[in-house]
Amino acid sequence: MAQPPHFDIKGVVYFVTTRLKEKERFFTDHEFEIVQKVILNASLKNELIVYAYVIMPDHMHLLSEPLDMNISKAIQLIKGRSSRKINSGNIWQKGFFDFVITSEKKFRDKFNLRIPRGLPRGFQISSPFVRGR
Repeated sequence: MAQPPHFDIKGVVYFVTTRLKEKERFFTDHEFEIVQKVILNASLKNELIVYAYVIMPDHMHLLSEPLDMNISKAIQLIKGRSSRKINSGNIWQKGFFDFVITSEKKFRDKFNLRIPRGLPRGFQISSPFVRGR
């Protein structure tokens, strides 16, 4: 399936889905931890704001806002760093699917659709729409 074009809009939140390259391949526990650390480190380095993510056995969902780069570069950064740390070449499919979040409702819809139930006590959703954007 051909990848749709990406609309690189500065200052917006994206919901991104990307898959592993091999259809029958699944993340090992070690690889899962690496991908998670790469996402969190990108947030700590102020490369992107991570509102939510979920890593599934063969794909991941990310709800984030890139900082000082476009969405294509942000996903390239996550996929490239995680592939290098896993040290097995490129593990990701080419490209990704993205959805631009334009309202609080869409933000919550994507968050609630993909993020598992039973979040820890005290967990709060960090939404850019609450900040009055």
